[in-house]
Amino acid sequence: MSDLLIGTALGLGGGFIRVLAGMVKQRKINWHKKSIILTLVAGAVIGLLTAVIVSESYIYAALTGYVGADLLDNFFKKST
Repeated sequence: MSDLLIGTALGLGGGFIRVLAGMVKQRKINWHKKSIILTLVAGAVIGLLTAVIVSESYIYAALTGYVGADLLDNFFKKST
């Protein structure tokens, strides 16, 4: 499998964990679909970029997928 595809998948996984953590934290399942999709896409893109920049370890792609999605989520919440 391509390193870029693995990085994207791990970033998507990190974004998915971020979505689950947010749902558990807020104790509600009914999130906006746009918010979930944005978080997953952001995690995948950030994981892809991390795989391009840092190709030594895939763990960075998963971590940045989670952290990057969290950072973008908080940034957009503060700006609105």
